[in-house]
Amino acid sequence: MNRAIAVGRGNWLFPGSDTGGKTAAVIATFVASCKRAAVNPFAGADWSHPVNRLEELLPHNWKPLSA
Repeated sequence: MNRAIAVGRGNWLFPGSDTGGKTAAVIATFVASCKRAAVNPFAGADWSHPVNRLEELLPHNWKPLSA
């Protein structure tokens, strides 16, 4: 965990634009939330989701699967 933060510091310094920074923050939050919930963020995730609607993928919008 600490290594990921240390390596990321250099990468997160220059996101390219304000929009790029916001998108990077949303994706980082999504991946961190998945890790915390022991969910693989890459299994079944639709990474072609429109960038302006990434907030829809965050955990507070998740719905339980029906049995």
